[in-house]
Amino acid sequence: MLDVLHPADDVLMTLAEACDKVFGGAITPSSLRAEHKRGNLVIIRVGRTQFVTRGGIKDMLSKCQLDPQGRGLGFTPSRSARTGMEVSKRPAGSFATEASSAARDALSTTLQALKRH
Repeated sequence: MLDVLHPADDVLMTLAEACDKVFGGAITPSSLRAEHKRGNLVIIRVGRTQFVTRGGIKDMLSKCQLDPQGRGLGFTPSRSARTGMEVSKRPAGSFATEASSAARDALSTTLQALKRH
């Protein structure tokens, strides 16, 4: 469909036209704007009207293509988010209970010491 270069690849079309002609109405202009915000699509603005080209959409589709493992979602969690996810994968049980009990006991001891002074 879009894998061969064609002279029409540089012709401007509005976002609505692109949604109808290229995607058969399966997506909306908002979806194209979202891909632009993600850095996957070049949008050309003339006045108030936003345009794209078939060539730009071809580039976007290659960037949005998922890899076979399904990891190509365009999202890479930050280090802190990965750490949080790893922590949440810990099995529930005595270790988690012991850690929270130890923290609670330490806080209680600190509070009692502060009350004395």
